[in-house]
Amino acid sequence: MKKIIIISTVAVFAAMVSVTLYFGLTTKSFEGSVSEVDNDQVLVDCPIVKLARNVDDIGYMCKVQTTASTMILNINGEKVSMADIERGNSVEVVLAKRSFLTENSSRDVRAEKITVLNE
Repeated sequence: MKKIIIISTVAVFAAMVSVTLYFGLTTKSFEGSVSEVDNDQVLVDCPIVKLARNVDDIGYMCKVQTTASTMILNINGEKVSMADIERGNSVEVVLAKRSFLTENSSRDVRAEKITVLNE
């Protein structure tokens, strides 16, 4: 009986650590500056998870894909189009799914919503 309690406690602890790491190391949204705008994608500087102390503090780019269902809004919440996003704009990107953005990952993500924070 004591063995079962210990195993159960370890399993619950492992599950809690896994959930904490998942939500602590993944992101659902970020803000950044637009470097490039293409037909259906924008290149935005994005935060990365630093798994080591000696990772350089340089800017990393995320290739943010848009789809027909991606909402693109201005700071007032009004719908705008990709044509309204310009290089240098600050944007908030809400991702379609949580992503683990690291130095070595592809950093290709799909946007659920992009909000242009300046005009």
